[in-house]
Amino acid sequence: MKKKSYILYVIVVILLIISTIIVYTKGFNIGIYYSEGESIRVTTVNSIDMKEIKQIVGEIWANQPYHVSKVELFDNSFAVKVLEHNDENIETLVSKINEKYSEELTTDDVVIEKVANVRVRHLLEPYAIPTMISLLLILMFYSIRYRGTKEMIGLIKVLILVGVLGVSIYAICRIPIDISFCSIAFSTYILTIVFYSTYSELKLRGMITSKKETKIVE
Repeated sequence: MKKKSYILYVIVVILLIISTIIVYTKGFNIGIYYSEGESIRVTTVNSIDMKEIKQIVGEIWANQPYHVSKVELFDNSFAVKVLEHNDENIETLVSKINEKYSEELTTDDVVIEKVANVRVRHLLEPYAIPTMISLLLILMFYSIRYRGTKEMIGLIKVLILVGVLGVSIYAICRIPIDISFCSIAFSTYILTIVFYSTYSELKLRGMITSKKETKIVE
């Protein structure tokens, strides 16, 4: 094993151990979108501007994370996800909306629901089978294209290294797992395959050579 590869594997193992300890003791840092909290839904008569609604919500819940989303197809309903609220928050929200959009809402018009947290494995479950099928097809292509298992094993190693590195970054740096998590994970998976496939193709065509191959040629 090359010295550089050995050092890389040692770093990956260390990161894996550290991230495992952090996840076991603290868990992942779940963002407001997937965390346990309260959903506050408001429906108005007139159309609303989501930018203005986000500004209002930001002023009311300035000291805690929040997420504002549009509800349904019409422009008169929105939902706010927060960790917790009090009566003053709801009264202020209703008052500001009435003033901004000439509404006549009361606190009774606000629908508040408790929302349970979402586990990380539940986020990834819908992507597990499609990812495994796509990876299996890619590995089959590799076995035909490159006539052997060397490049297949190399791709698997790279995917594992990138996966461990990604999980470690989220765990150690305490990056919140939010609505963009699955998109980032899937994009990273695709880009890793694209870059490694490009590297393998260039190497097959002799456009990239290793030091060992260079010495043999010389």
